[in-house]
Amino acid sequence: MKRIKQILLTFSFVTTGILVVTAIYMGIFWPGASVTQELLWQILGLSVLCCLGNFIWPEKEVSKRGFLVRMLLHYIYINICVLGWGIRFQWFSWRSLNQLLVMCAAIFLVFLAVSTAVFATDKKLEKEMNERLLQLRSGEPDENEPEGFM
Repeated sequence: MKRIKQILLTFSFVTTGILVVTAIYMGIFWPGASVTQELLWQILGLSVLCCLGNFIWPEKEVSKRGFLVRMLLHYIYINICVLGWGIRFQWFSWRSLNQLLVMCAAIFLVFLAVSTAVFATDKKLEKEMNERLLQLRSGEPDENEPEGFM
C-alpha cells in the first residue's frame, strides 16, 4: 500500500512539474502556441512512464553508496524517458542546441524538485510513525482514537 501511495504522490509531483515546464518552454520557444488535448495526454503518459522508475528503489534500506547508484540510475532513466518522449512527439528539435539544453536543465530541475518533495514527505511520515510508536510504548492514549475503544 505504501508503494502505491508513493507512486501516486510521485505521479502528481511529476505531472505538476511537467505542466510548469511545458508552460515555460512553450513561452520561450513557441509563444502564442496553444495546449492541445493530445499534448495533455502525452504529459499524462510521460508522467506514468516516469513513475515506473520508482521500482528502481527497493522497499528496504540501502547503503549510502547504493542510494547514490539508484539515484543516478533513476536520473538516467528519467532523461531517457523525457528526451525520448520529447523527440517522439516533437516537443523539441534534437538539432537545436538551445532547445536541448533548456530541456536538459528542465529535467534536472523537475527531478530535483520531485525527489526533494518525495523525500520530505517520506521523512514527515517516518517522524509521525516514530512519534506514534513512542506514544504506544509509553501507554499514552491516542487523541485520534474514539473513547471507549478497546
